[in-house]
Amino acid sequence: MEDYFDDYYRLQKTAIEVMAENYPNEPIREDYLSLLLTADAHHLAEIDLRRRFLENTQPLLTIAKNNGFEYMGRL
Repeated sequence: MEDYFDDYYRLQKTAIEVMAENYPNEPIREDYLSLLLTADAHHLAEIDLRRRFLENTQPLLTIAKNNGFEYMGRL
């Protein structure tokens, strides 16, 4: 996970920022409400936002691994 999480996090954070700035009323922002109680990445410190993404991603990775999925090696 260490190989991929930082890039995943940056991509998701950029998506939140772009949506918040360009499309503030789009319902897609609701997908992030479990991470962002205010639905706004600018109200959270960087470390808190990253921690929330990690806390939400880790259980999904565990479930995937328990179902037989494996990590892809670095290309």
